[in-house]
Amino acid sequence: MNIWDILIQKYTNKWIKDYQQFFIDNYNNKTFNYINNLTYNKNIYNENIYDILLKLPNCNWGWEFLSIRISISFIEKYFYKFPWSKFNLLMNRTINSTFIEKFGHYLDEEQFTYIGVIDFNFIFKTANIYKWNWKCQSSNPHLTLNIVKDNLHLDWCWNQISSHKNITWDDIIENLDLPWNFSYIAFNPNVNFDIIYNNYAKYSWCSNVNHNPTITIDTIYKYLDFNWNWDKLSTYDNFTWDIIISNSHLPWNWNHIIYNRNITWEILVCNLNIKWYWPIYSDIYPYRFNNIYNILNLKTINTENTDILLWKLICSLDIFLYEILDIIVINYQKYKKNNFSKDNFKLIDFNIILEKFNNHFKTGIKWYWNNYEFDAILNENIIIDNLNTQWLWACISNNEYISFIYINEHLDLPWDWNNIQSNEMTYVKKQYIQYNIQQFVFRQLKSMNNIPDDIILKIINFI
Repeated sequence: MNIWDILIQKYTNKWIKDYQQFFIDNYNNKTFNYINNLTYNKNIYNENIYDILLKLPNCNWGWEFLSIRISISFIEKYFYKFPWSKFNLLMNRTINSTFIEKFGHYLDEEQFTYIGVIDFNFIFKTANIYKWNWKCQSSNPHLTLNIVKDNLHLDWCWNQISSHKNITWDDIIENLDLPWNFSYIAFNPNVNFDIIYNNYAKYSWCSNVNHNPTITIDTIYKYLDFNWNWDKLSTYDNFTWDIIISNSHLPWNWNHIIYNRNITWEILVCNLNIKWYWPIYSDIYPYRFNNIYNILNLKTINTENTDILLWKLICSLDIFLYEILDIIVINYQKYKKNNFSKDNFKLIDFNIILEKFNNHFKTGIKWYWNNYEFDAILNENIIIDNLNTQWLWACISNNEYISFIYINEHLDLPWDWNNIQSNEMTYVKKQYIQYNIQQFVFRQLKSMNNIPDDIILKIINFI
């Protein structure tokens, strides 16, 4: 671990410790006694989680969830103190045979479905005590073909075994009498496409071969004579946009490429020469990009869906620009069924909102302030300076720009403590870590004496 990783870890832990202490301090006079959103907050899951559990034992924690996420060593130490889920404990990835031997009689013996790191010696040793689910154990990373062959009477899942990372092609070929599923063998990372191609006529591979994890663009060219399913290949994550566009002469299905997770809005709009299937795209894609000129260029698309698509784009901009204000006003009556309160506009400046939008209320647009309350540019001073605004406090309480320090200093405001528990304050945490690392570097550089102040500032600003 380098010095930067150490510093990031140090200040992250410090911030999280203070973050957790904020909830501990406010527990008695707030609504934590019946809300358990804190259970699912990522900032709770570090070494300090044990402190907050012990200090807030009566909080309405989601014990089903905690039973999966908490270290089994902590659960073992406090097994009788907290109401752990006897079913979900079996899905805890840190569970071990020692824990099961000690507490197995308290667990749900009907649901021994754990598929993690329990070794098979212990599993077979306790097979008469616990009702192990052999279909689930078919994915156990300790599974070997010898274990399966020695216990063929058990109810294995051959789909899982066929794709298991411990099963090789030699294992399969040497044991063809076993009930392999070649559709799932196609997913096996040990079975490359060369093997599939050379044995394609012998076995029932199904179309899953098109999603074999070893397929690359080189594989395609090597086996151009193969009957590829281009619908499936077009959605394959291994094929990035650069690969697709560099090999555009291949018979990609452009309607299906839209479903490829590598395709972004920037790619879409910057390649308007391609005949994208707009009706599907306008319905399925999360519209996220911020180039106003690309949006306006959508007008050049010759399709009846252009207006609707353009409106959806406007309603989902990451940055709101004044050039499209007229478009909003013009289209509002046409598409007023799109409730503004559901559209997360991120605006440049709050004061400009007040100045610009007040002039357009006469068009029938009703501005819902909760659109703005999720925005990271909403700072704490804006709230205080505009308390008469009809804020939706549930949204403000979940804004990542709001810090627990600010909330502590203004406990009289109508916070939504349910959403505060869900607010991981990501932006605030990032700023805190950056600031403290800058201060650390500043002190170190200052102590050297021979570095000019202007150089120090440049270095600090670079961090």
